[in-house]
Amino acid sequence: MKLIIGLTLIALLSGTGLSQPYVPSPSYFGLIRAGDWKYLNWNGEAVLTDYYGSGPDLIIPSSMNGIPVKWIGGGSYSLTSQVLHADNWAIKNVFVPDGVVEIQQGAFSYFYGLTNVSLSSSVTNITGAFYECRNLKNINLTTNLTFIGPSTFGGCSSLTNITLPDKLKKISWGAFQQSGLKNISIPDSVTNIESVAFKDCTNLVSINLPQNLPVIPYGLLQNCSNLVSVTMPTNTHTISDYAFYFCAKLNEILFPDTTATIGEFAFAYTPALKAVSLPDGINEIKRFSFAGSGITNVQLGNNILNIESSAFFYCQSLNTINIPTTITNFNRDAFHGCISLTNIFLTGDVPLFSISVFPSNATIFYQTNKSGWSTFNFEQRRQEALRPSFSSHVLFTTNSSTKLKLKLRTVRG
Repeated sequence: MKLIIGLTLIALLSGTGLSQPYVPSPSYFGLIRAGDWKYLNWNGEAVLTDYYGSGPDLIIPSSMNGIPVKWIGGGSYSLTSQVLHADNWAIKNVFVPDGVVEIQQGAFSYFYGLTNVSLSSSVTNITGAFYECRNLKNINLTTNLTFIGPSTFGGCSSLTNITLPDKLKKISWGAFQQSGLKNISIPDSVTNIESVAFKDCTNLVSINLPQNLPVIPYGLLQNCSNLVSVTMPTNTHTISDYAFYFCAKLNEILFPDTTATIGEFAFAYTPALKAVSLPDGINEIKRFSFAGSGITNVQLGNNILNIESSAFFYCQSLNTINIPTTITNFNRDAFHGCISLTNIFLTGDVPLFSISVFPSNATIFYQTNKSGWSTFNFEQRRQEALRPSFSSHVLFTTNSSTKLKLKLRTVRG
């Protein structure tokens, strides 16, 4: 059965650093037919636009009528290209010759029968080229590859292993999302990984992140439900929202000393995570950062100022947390549902409390020589806050260590 590949090329693919020939529509140009191919002569370089051959082997020509092939373009209708109107199970093997520098968006997307790809060493950029190639098992990423573009291997569920070259610089959003990868090691040459690059890789067990990655992006490993081991970068300053959300088997995370920000839901619903030690560079715990995790022990850094609402929401195994003297604010529901957290020791001045900060069975200990405690009034604070149907109230007692003991009880507002 004949196979047709249609292409639309774009002027400049964001992030590649490589200018591309601009073809708004093939109808605007006199595309040249040569055998099973159509191509565009762009300033003496051939851009392949259509293929009319049959499987199982697709051998990309190195030249068309003496013009060197530099580009393999993408689908005429984005990812839903004309390949959908042909037998997209026919092609099993793709061979890319020396001289081709870029494989563009959608070039081989939805080739459901494709199992093997052989690339030449001249290829430097791949952008969305193999999206939803569900049976792709083998591809050699050559030593000169510097850029893996958006959704390049997204949905490649049979791709269990891949070796990333040492010259690689950037992995774009969704590049391996929903792929079948089991283990991945990212070379230290990579300094930019975009959002959800490995999201929903449910077979992924371990990942080594590059050492010079400043930002772990949004949703990087979200829903990687079998992920156990992560080697963190040494120079990361930001762990973005949802980065490790619902990594159900992740049992340890070592934060680099450079970490300054942990985003919302970053480690939420990680039931196998047991202990967390945060570096001194972090001054705020964001909303739901560790909500629903399995942590039993938290060591906060010495510069924490604010714990946002629901930061440790329903961490039911949490029984130990050190709260430094720098803390100034507990937001609503910060430790709500932490039923194992029965003793809380505050060693600094009185912080700001919102409502329902601690579980109702908790006891707070504080030092009488610290500012604000002698005149602190939970009832007044409760009245100033938005009144819920139930809120925390405090009774004052004295213990043998000359500290005041605050017993939290749940009462009607």
